[in-house]
Amino acid sequence: MNQSIVVFTPAPAPVSDARDRAGSSRSAAARDACSLGELGARFDAVVRGITAEDTVVAASDARRARLLAEAAALSDRMARLDGSAGTATGREWARRKLATEIACATHRSERAVTLLIDDSENLV
Repeated sequence: MNQSIVVFTPAPAPVSDARDRAGSSRSAAARDACSLGELGARFDAVVRGITAEDTVVAASDARRARLLAEAAALSDRMARLDGSAGTATGREWARRKLATEIACATHRSERAVTLLIDDSENLV
């Protein structure tokens, strides 16, 4: 995994003539500090945006977990009603049908959906 390094110090601008070289270093430092402050504020805003999006994703994951657990419960009830839950093979078949349905609908593998369902039932 590539890792980037965020550098907060701007590269010095090329000096074009003697007048620029004679300018005070204090004014250049003030310009750099101002731009550094602006960059820092922008960076802080971006980090706050990232954490806000993480909150949205966590809420979405929680809703998905509740829905997956509900789907599993409904599947179990349907299997009991049609009599297929009377055997271990029938219960396993009902679980696989559930995982297959959700996998096809969400474009995930059956294994990934099975893990999501198991985790959801444990969480909910």
